[in-house]
Amino acid sequence: MEKRGQSQIITTVLIVLLVLVAIIVVWNVVKKVVIEGSEQVDIEILTVDTEIKPGTIYLNQTSEELQFNLKRNPDKVNITGFKVILICDNGLQENYFINSSQLIKSLETETYYIKGFICACIKEINIYPVSSTGKIGIKETYSIANCNQDTSPEGGWDNSTTINPETTTGTCTPQTYYLDFDGDGYGNQTNSTELCDPVGSYTTLNNTDCNDNNSTINPGETEICYNLIDNNCDGIPDNCINLTDLVSWWSMETDTSETISIDKIYMNNGTIFGATPIPGKPGLGQAMKFHGGTSGADHIEVTGIAEQLPTANYSLCWWINPDSLIGLGEIIILGINYNIHNFEYYENGASLDVRANNGGLDDMNINNIFNIGNWIHICGIGNDTGTFVYTNGVLSASNMTAQKSYIAGHNLSIGAYPDGGYGFNGSIDEVILFKRPLTPAEITILATG
Repeated sequence: MEKRGQSQIITTVLIVLLVLVAIIVVWNVVKKVVIEGSEQVDIEILTVDTEIKPGTIYLNQTSEELQFNLKRNPDKVNITGFKVILICDNGLQENYFINSSQLIKSLETETYYIKGFICACIKEINIYPVSSTGKIGIKETYSIANCNQDTSPEGGWDNSTTINPETTTGTCTPQTYYLDFDGDGYGNQTNSTELCDPVGSYTTLNNTDCNDNNSTINPGETEICYNLIDNNCDGIPDNCINLTDLVSWWSMETDTSETISIDKIYMNNGTIFGATPIPGKPGLGQAMKFHGGTSGADHIEVTGIAEQLPTANYSLCWWINPDSLIGLGEIIILGINYNIHNFEYYENGASLDVRANNGGLDDMNINNIFNIGNWIHICGIGNDTGTFVYTNGVLSASNMTAQKSYIAGHNLSIGAYPDGGYGFNGSIDEVILFKRPLTPAEITILATG
């Protein structure tokens, strides 16, 4: 019994020892992961708190000597050096490097000495930490009030820690480089430095990034609708058009053998009479060319779209590029029929005339907006308060009496009357029809796209 009891005690002790060893091993692993993870995070951020206290900078422009005491405050960042950049008063700069053998550790202070600099007047010292992976962090700047007042330390110059030029001697004309923390090629407009060449994350001359912590958010990205994020940095989150109540979209993408203008939304296809496809506004594919004429002119006719237009609220937008500015040319007619039409947009020389007709005429004139060979975007908006016309995204005319009620038998003619009268001479592209008024922001999107 006694031996059995001793054996049990020994077994218990061994188990306890094994448990303790396991705990120690696990603790060391966790500690290593935590420490390394902390250092890695710090390396990515690379914010190292250093300071040069006033009274420790000695500058003698005559003998070309500079000495300063650099203190490193508490941190856990794994760095291997500091990049030191001297900024001259004429905008030039010189680069030096504190290497690993000269590196100060946390809580330490070291005296650094530079001899033979070229700057005629040093106005600023910029210091950048450098990580073990070569990543260069955020700069800290120390200004020199008066470079022309030569000073020397009382005990003489301490050249025991001399830092050397990073490159061959000489100066350069620096440029403004912006921090590109997320590496997407677009810089942070609030964080920049003057450099001869890219340094660390200061790699771009572009400062248009609106979120430098996310590489998928920058001016080069495509806006993602309805995610409440400004993906393309245009200042408008979800810069998209709400497609609710979109009736028809005639993109004018066709070929010379087709006689139908396809509606991409519903089956409100139009019949092509004489108009021909040509290259449209850059970035928007093809357009349709209308050749004008007083009779038998080119046009596209769409009939029977009443079921998608139950009220007076509508938006009709398109791109237009005239080839001549002589006489009258019907651009678009949207109405009940073509004798008593509701809304008519026509080119009158260099001007756009808009007519709302429901047995009586309500006219608007927008003068001198057309130029031969220039694309212009037009949006006509009808709502319960009146008719409004936007050119290139800007409200250009309005008429508070020109509100109409739609009834059955809606038709649309593009480029001329359906009988070919009053033909427009030029190109029309991307005709879009909504059964609601677009917002000014949506109109701007169409006009800038």
